[in-house]
Amino acid sequence: MNKSVIQQIEDAMKQKRINPRYDLSLDEYDEIHDASPNAISAAIKCFVFGYLRGAKAAEAEMKHKIKAAKN
Repeated sequence: MNKSVIQQIEDAMKQKRINPRYDLSLDEYDEIHDASPNAISAAIKCFVFGYLRGAKAAEAEMKHKIKAAKN
């Protein structure tokens, strides 16, 4: 049986599987909240922000691996 979305989130938080480099700070949340007309808009912006942060980290990791392979 698949876990619910909330169960997956709670499990990840309990197990501290979220790298702090990808976590959303309170200041970042406040900025997103202030720029959003409602909770749904804020949630979507938080998701997009996290996605972009993860993509940036993945790109940096790939560049690091390529550089290491050349040496």
